[in-house]
Order: sequence, then structure tokens, then C-alpha cells
Amino acid sequence: MRDTTALQLKRPVVLVSSIDKALSVYGELLGFRENYRMECEIDTFSHQLFDLPRDLETTFVTLDCGDAERSLALIAIGEALAKRGNSRSAIVIEVASVVGTINEARAQGLRCLPIKKETEPTQGPPRSESGFYDHDGNPIVVYDLCP
Repeated sequence: MRDTTALQLKRPVVLVSSIDKALSVYGELLGFRENYRMECEIDTFSHQLFDLPRDLETTFVTLDCGDAERSLALIAIGEALAKRGNSRSAIVIEVASVVGTINEARAQGLRCLPIKKETEPTQGPPRSESGFYDHDGNPIVVYDLCP
């Protein structure tokens, strides 16, 4: 069996078309705070990882969540995102209120899923959960724990 004592999840990376639009969701709506930004990057490891053209200019931003620094990264690739198709990954975030978060997402014109309330789940604590899609179609799952 592998020793996982040093294993740490650092941050998911989400490809977006526009940092401004992404920050309206991840920053204003969900409460992440910008930590670091690098504009006009070319030929980075992320270009290789996501099979982006080496000369495509990208903007890389890391975001803090609560006390966790750089817990999420956004890479803006502009119009090149439309050519990639839909994302097949999601992030899951605990929020203070699923209802409030989904209402704010709807107010931004984002596509939202119905809210599911689990008052007596077979596993885990009572909770509400839902999801929505950011401006680029990346799924975001939100949940809160019911008292």
C-alpha cells in the first residue's frame, strides 16, 4: 500500500474564457479572493497539460478560500475555450446557504439545477445540495449542512 501521509490536494484548475466573468462567479458569488495573477503567459506547463497552443496568451489566477491560500486556479484562454467543448469536471463547495447561493446564481443568469434537501440521508449529515454552471459551462456543486 502506498504511503499517503504527504498527499495534499493543492487546487483544482478551471479553464475559463474570461477572468472577469469567472470572478463574478467564483469571487462575487462564491466568495473566493484573488491571491495571484499572471497576465499574458505563453508556453507554460498549463499549455502542455491542457494541450493549448504554445503561443496562446493566457491569464493565470489563483484564488483563496477562507484560510486556504491558492485553493483554486483559473486559466483564461479566451475564445479558444469554445473549441474545447464542455468541461467534464466539477468542484464541490460548502456554502452557508444553498438557497441563497442558487438565488444569486440565477440573478446572474446562470443555469441552475433544482435544490435537493436530504433531511434524513442514509449516509452523511442532513444537507441541501444543488449545482449551477459558470459562464463557461463548468459545473459547480454547492451544499450546506442542515442543523
